Amino acid sequence: MENNPNNNNEGKKTPRKRKKKGDDPGQRNFICKICKKAYRSHSALYTHNLQKHGIKIKTENPKGRPKNNTENDNKLYDPKTPNFFNHEKRKGNTKRENINDCAKRAFKFIYEENKEKVMKIKKLEKMKIYNNIEEHPFLSRFIEEEHFEKFIDKDEIIDNVLIHYLNQMSKICNEDYYEKLIIFITLFREYINIYQKRINKKEYTTMKNAIDVPNMGNEFILEFLFPDDNEINFGLELQEAIDLTMNLCSWMYTYDFTDCKIYLYEGNEEDENNEDNENNDNKLFYFT
Repeated sequence: MENNPNNNNEGKKTPRKRKKKGDDPGQRNFICKICKKAYRSHSALYTHNLQKHGIKIKTENPKGRPKNNTENDNKLYDPKTPNFFNHEKRKGNTKRENINDCAKRAFKFIYEENKEKVMKIKKLEKMKIYNNIEEHPFLSRFIEEEHFEKFIDKDEIIDNVLIHYLNQMSKICNEDYYEKLIIFITLFREYINIYQKRINKKEYTTMKNAIDVPNMGNEFILEFLFPDDNEINFGLELQEAIDLTMNLCSWMYTYDFTDCKIYLYEGNEEDENNEDNENNDNKLFYFT
């Protein structure tokens, strides 16, 4: 074959230019709701969630720009502040005379309507089973005692801190969502006692202060509430559980019940095939 003097690159492939991190940021429209990492395709986001967070996400709007309702909500209704309860589905006021009814419905929802889930957790994590609300050491106190005007200091036991939180939130939260908030707090408390085991046959939350509670947030959501690929558990969505954990822990920090300030992991943009930082695997929050 004769050489073509006018084309010295004949037969050679033009090397493909590799896109660098940060190129075309507008094309990374698929955002992980958990760690905020951005991807160029729904399939890459799906694989990321499955491998790194152990969940399956719905195939919603796979073509084109994804919905940004959650992202916008988090900007307007910051879960780290009381503004979180200004959202239309949460804002309102739960009257004192209705709080006990909310607690009773929350107990029924957890231990009766979701009895199979509770039994599964009991088998795996030794979660306690209660036949009626009077047996429950936390909810029975919550409906019997009034803490609205009671001042508690930073060394108060966890149960009292959680009751104090619930009573404060009742003033800015409507009755329907307040019931869900009680469910969340009750489950978080159950996990704390499972996580810390038992001390002298008494529950951890009845003996210790709340300084270390935020440090249990990652495992509570990823191992206790959402260990499988389910997107809703005990009536809570994953993002909702994340936001409520942020709100509770930020409230604790504001009132000096803990010195752990909570933040969400925010991943940098990276190529779809790159491995995530192993140190951040299975974590939603970090603390300072």
